[in-house]
Amino acid sequence: FMINYFLTRFPILLILCTSLSQIVGTFFTLRIPINHHIIWIFLLFSLLFLFFIRVVDDYKDKEHDNIHYPERAIQNGQINLNILMKIASIGMIFGLGLLWYFFGIITFIFAFLWVLNNLLGIIWFWYGRDYKFKHIFLYSLLNGLSLAFVQLALYSVTEIQPYAYSYVGVLFFLMVFCNNQLLEVARKIRYKWDVKHGDSYMELLGNKKSFHLLVSTVLMITILNVLMSAIIETNHYSALFYSLWACSLIILIWLFQKLQTRTLKYSILFASVVFYVISNLLHFSS
Repeated sequence: FMINYFLTRFPILLILCTSLSQIVGTFFTLRIPINHHIIWIFLLFSLLFLFFIRVVDDYKDKEHDNIHYPERAIQNGQINLNILMKIASIGMIFGLGLLWYFFGIITFIFAFLWVLNNLLGIIWFWYGRDYKFKHIFLYSLLNGLSLAFVQLALYSVTEIQPYAYSYVGVLFFLMVFCNNQLLEVARKIRYKWDVKHGDSYMELLGNKKSFHLLVSTVLMITILNVLMSAIIETNHYSALFYSLWACSLIILIWLFQKLQTRTLKYSILFASVVFYVISNLLHFSS
């Protein structure tokens, strides 16, 4: 049953790829020698954190999901949500303690703010779905900032800190934020035959605004990477591949607006994940 939960609600391989690309990309972009000790500790914390937020989110949405997603493992009684919540909470406390032990109080504070930012967003959602939907962009901003906080925690580590607040460090932080926004929107697009659950951007904003949001986010990420490429040396072949992939993603979004098929929907999600990983790792030293 837990395998089913990880496949449907917490796709660990996908999360490993995106989290690892963000952490390793920090070293690439700031031109710092790879430190495996830092990478593995932050990766473990990221997984524990994201699992905790996933479970809290399921706890928060339980009544809504009972109605709209009765096939899920929690809804049909295969998994006890209270036990899952205890496991996730213990993992989160362990992760925060790990950062404090290895990297000190400053890194712990940034990581704690990372957790707190998510909890505030969830509490706000709990205040009422209608309230969230009326302020979807502000809620989305909170959601995007949550994973961007990992950059501040990473930047606080001694080996990275001297380089973190350069122009490149600031641009990379902004790109991480935009990248997370892209995945947040891409995973919640719906095609016109989808059952309406009231939890997608297309339902909340309408087709036109949703597609404009997707395209503008892709363009913003591309611009930020171009600016970083102008400051640091970037492999020309990887930059060309990245540009072609960005164009392909925009074309897929345009086609989906016209045709709205299931294949295009999942193609956009796949292309967005690849774009996310490439954006993070683009500036590896040639």
